[in-house]
Amino acid sequence: MIRFHLLFLARMSGVFALATDAARGDTTNVPPPSKVFIGGNGSPDFLGFTNVYLTRRVQKTTTLEFHLGSDHDNEGELLSFFWYEGDTVVSEFPRFTNDYPHGLHTLHVRVSDNHDMNDLRVPLEVISPLDAVRRLRADLELTGVRENIARLRPHLRVAERAIQHRVWGVAQRRLQRFDARVSVYIDANSEAGAALVERWEEVARRIIQSIQPVRRGGPANPTGVFPVP
Repeated sequence: MIRFHLLFLARMSGVFALATDAARGDTTNVPPPSKVFIGGNGSPDFLGFTNVYLTRRVQKTTTLEFHLGSDHDNEGELLSFFWYEGDTVVSEFPRFTNDYPHGLHTLHVRVSDNHDMNDLRVPLEVISPLDAVRRLRADLELTGVRENIARLRPHLRVAERAIQHRVWGVAQRRLQRFDARVSVYIDANSEAGAALVERWEEVARRIIQSIQPVRRGGPANPTGVFPVP
């Protein structure tokens, strides 16, 4: 009887040890998130350019907010964040906000779950509404679509001159007209045509947003768009 009890305890101890090992170390750690979400007046794909954001009217900077979707990983572990400007840590919070002037920049963040670390570098560009409408005009000319482009071109030309001279109302009306007429003059029934309509309408609306008046006491920059992780 004593030998039977000893054998039973030995077997149960072995089962318990196997279960403990499986719970502790046989599972693979899920690495921390690797996608940065950016809030601002722009989009991940701006006429073929990556992460382009617009300043407001004649302002020289725009405010962008960054996050990785969560402050915990898939296993519920609290993540640690290190946001950098050059080699200097400027924030350790899950969300980081900063003002960026016109030009090319690189966002740098390190995120860790105490097991793995992701070192993320995201290129971004800040441009003025004038630069944006010029890029839209160039995109219109370079697509190779010549049918009815002549009817759209004047709206962008007038909008560009109006922005140059800070006649914001005229620029806004011309861009709204362009936005309304794109689907009329471009064949949206074809896959290529539908893609162009969506592409140009989105950019026109971004520019319209960037040249709207700044209300007293309101935000200096247009409301950011935060994609859902």
